Amino acid sequence: MLRKEDAADEDVLSRLGANSVFKRELNTFTNFCVVFSVMCVPGTITSTLSSAWNNGGPAACTNGWLVSTLASWALGLAMAEITSALPTCGGPYYWASVLGKQRGPLFGWFTGWFSFIGEAALAGGSAASIVALVFSLMQVNYNYDVTPAQQLAIYTGSLILSGLIVSLPARALAYISAWGCFWIFCGIVIVCLTLPAVAPWRQSATFIFAHFNTYQTSPTGIRNNVYLFLENVMVAQYCVIGYDACAHMSEETTGAQKSVPRAIIMAVVASAVLGYVFLISLLLSIQDPASLTDGNANGFVAAQIFYDAFHARFGDGRFGTIMMCALPGSAVFIALIAITLSGSRMTYSFAKSGGIPFGRFFSVVNKTTHTPLRTVWLLTFMAFLFGLPLLKSQAAFGAVTAMANIALLVSYAIPIACRHTFCRNTFAHGPFTLGRYSEVVGWSGVACVAIQTCAFVLPTQYPVNVDTLDYGPFILFGVFLGCLIAWHLPNVGAKHWYKGPNVPSQILSAMNRAEKRVTSPSKTL
Repeated sequence: MLRKEDAADEDVLSRLGANSVFKRELNTFTNFCVVFSVMCVPGTITSTLSSAWNNGGPAACTNGWLVSTLASWALGLAMAEITSALPTCGGPYYWASVLGKQRGPLFGWFTGWFSFIGEAALAGGSAASIVALVFSLMQVNYNYDVTPAQQLAIYTGSLILSGLIVSLPARALAYISAWGCFWIFCGIVIVCLTLPAVAPWRQSATFIFAHFNTYQTSPTGIRNNVYLFLENVMVAQYCVIGYDACAHMSEETTGAQKSVPRAIIMAVVASAVLGYVFLISLLLSIQDPASLTDGNANGFVAAQIFYDAFHARFGDGRFGTIMMCALPGSAVFIALIAITLSGSRMTYSFAKSGGIPFGRFFSVVNKTTHTPLRTVWLLTFMAFLFGLPLLKSQAAFGAVTAMANIALLVSYAIPIACRHTFCRNTFAHGPFTLGRYSEVVGWSGVACVAIQTCAFVLPTQYPVNVDTLDYGPFILFGVFLGCLIAWHLPNVGAKHWYKGPNVPSQILSAMNRAEKRVTSPSKTL
């Protein structure tokens, strides 16, 4: 017997052409917990602070964070409005398919693949962050270099363990999400209170908000300050991305049309504010800026900050570094679980419409756990493939995280652009709407994605050679080119057989009728 709220949700789904296969075990808070865990600001800031520091220093970090969160705020609001009207686990891929109208299958095809690659790369980047934290701890405490084989073992073990956890029943995942979110919040509070209290010396507000390390002192070889700051914004954007997870969990959320938009807004605001406080607490506690990149943490800036603060206070920073790194390290693993959870739902929906090879095989929900186990392990395997460069180059993971960033941002921008072009006057709003600000907010988000995509193709280090080459743009361009070729192949291309998700004809007819009413000339007497 369905609850009243669930019955209403199922009615909305059926009108959208989707059949309910998941149990609705989430509410607004637990949906928020999933996406807050995906964004995982303590883990992502700790892992990426080294890159951010090298691209402009403290002022670039704090101001770059503000710029990136404004972009996320615009995208998050625009996505909240769309998911209120179209609350399915396909998320952006489904939205693009519907809002693209006659071109819907084409836009859905590209959005689905960018989203799939982005989710897999994001999972790979999270597992790589765990490896980097372990590597830095071994360097600081034992001066021990973790071998490439050991790094790959940690990477693989993290992915397998997260896959096993995500294979649990839906009710268990709801509890894990709530407790994971609570632990991440506790980690932020503990670090923000403990680290500045332990540090004997605390940096000034001028240093944190106004001191910019110009290109003359940057180890990246970049010779332009604006270029440096743009790269810093790219790093910060990686810390506040992944809020599409709310949409991917919508078919497991009660009252999805209202709950999911609320969860998106809550997650973006909470991550932006708490992440900024966490970042400031790290910068505040720096003891010697000159030692951050060449100290005994092997260039891992966050670990060096922890070590220097505890060493300056107690004469030995090893134990304090372990305790401080354990908090964001465990948070990153929680993020890996949440990313695999939400990504598997998107992959399931894309497979169900035939978007990936062997879609019929992968679009199966286990009758016992009520979860798509096959797409859980497909996403885990894809994330593992992104980890193989770890055997050759640790720097390769900078490319993986940047690729995840842009792939997901592009998958966000496509349906938003479709909504404000093809469905500008025919979009049927859900309970949550931006009203007259919808177009301004939507196009602002799309513009931010366009700027960051341009920045993504620029080299991150000079001179460009085999060791410094960022291969991320080449992989992403390869994905785009592969999708384009696969779509247009004569006779067997996807345009001949891929129709996208099952969108009821009455939805398309209603949008077409509305468009005719808007565009038809008014009668005059």
